[in-house]
Amino acid sequence: KIRKVIEKGPILPEDENIEISDNQARNDLFVYLFVARLIQVGVQVLSIDGITGDNYRTISHEDIVCRFQNEEIVLECKRPQKLTSINSCAREARKQIQKSEKKGCMALDCSKAIRPTGTVFDFSNEDKDLDTLLDQIEVDIVPKINSHLKQNVLGAFLVVSVPGMKKMEKSTILSQNGNPFNQYTPFRVYTMVSVSNEREKPPFTKWIYDHLKSHRAIQIP
Repeated sequence: KIRKVIEKGPILPEDENIEISDNQARNDLFVYLFVARLIQVGVQVLSIDGITGDNYRTISHEDIVCRFQNEEIVLECKRPQKLTSINSCAREARKQIQKSEKKGCMALDCSKAIRPTGTVFDFSNEDKDLDTLLDQIEVDIVPKINSHLKQNVLGAFLVVSVPGMKKMEKSTILSQNGNPFNQYTPFRVYTMVSVSNEREKPPFTKWIYDHLKSHRAIQIP
């Protein structure tokens, strides 16, 4: 499956065509990259897409199943392609969690939904610009998620990985009007907003977020 992810699908998000569903490889890649970060912070992963580890058997195909404080927690991962599909993706993840009859969280890769096609973010003022990006997630996406945090849905991880540029210095090359060009360097941000059910028990979402932050696995100003 990992080989298929690497070999198949469009290289750039801009090349995805959601009308013919040619982005399955990227969808699977998000699952694998997210579970890698969970393992990085010490989460015990039991299965990935139905593929189990030692001493664990399942006939279900939840994206990720892990053990936390002696409970099995399901994670369902989605990649909404635009802001207007956030709600439908969250609804589908919620139904999958409820069908599993386990407690669970949703993980949404909101990168494509939050970034207009063909654009990059300016991170010249890194902390301030990152704050602006996180504020955008809070305003545009979090309200769409809150209504789905009910019953056994513990919370949601809203992941954003976007390209950007950082202004470095003035170039020695001058423009036609005599002003020096700005020199930029490529810069990628991987960040996250976590949203918790007020009645979340165990505190899975907060624990994961805090540990990702402390391990510097996500960028937070």
